[in-house]
Amino acid sequence: MYSFDKVASVTGYGLLEIILIVKSWFNGANGVVFGLIIANAAVFAMWNVYDKLWMVKNFVLSLEILMLGRIHTLITSGFTNVGTSQLIVNMFGVYYFGSSIARTLGPVYLLKLYFAGSLAGSVLFLSAHAVVAILKGPEGSLYAIALLDMCLYPKVTTYFAFICRVPVMLGILGLGQNLLTVLKGEKKSITMASIHTGGGAMVAAIAWRQIRKCRFYY
Repeated sequence: MYSFDKVASVTGYGLLEIILIVKSWFNGANGVVFGLIIANAAVFAMWNVYDKLWMVKNFVLSLEILMLGRIHTLITSGFTNVGTSQLIVNMFGVYYFGSSIARTLGPVYLLKLYFAGSLAGSVLFLSAHAVVAILKGPEGSLYAIALLDMCLYPKVTTYFAFICRVPVMLGILGLGQNLLTVLKGEKKSITMASIHTGGGAMVAAIAWRQIRKCRFYY
């Protein structure tokens, strides 16, 4: 039978110490990071439990849904992950880059950055796609967090950090290539991946400009 005495004997910590350690994780800079991860995981679980039509109306963005007055989908669509692999990859990115932002600029700033990335991606999506298209996923928020962290700490000193940043750099290259094809007239609109990247890039650029001018707020 499971007991905290067994945990204490293995870890060397008692029940009170374990509770205090867990509490310190959530009360510290990483509190918002864990909160965002839990929120994404909760929405992912809701897609498997709740009525799909209700979830579409509240956690997927489209022009049609927005015209029905569901303005909250501009933000809530940024908490919808399509599959388990997307959830794991995105939440790893939120933890890796978000922890750094939370320690540097504060947990509240990280929360604002996440919402701003989701909102920017949503607005860019609405301006580029038709009624039938739908948008979901936290990639816009993730790109905003990751790109700002890369601006704050441009020098990569570890192999692990470099590997984590490669997908973000590839996303930026993909955005540039996609924009060139649109400007040349080869495509009529940018792709969904570029929408996420572009929304996050805009937010990161604005945030970086404010930080350079010492005008960021915790």
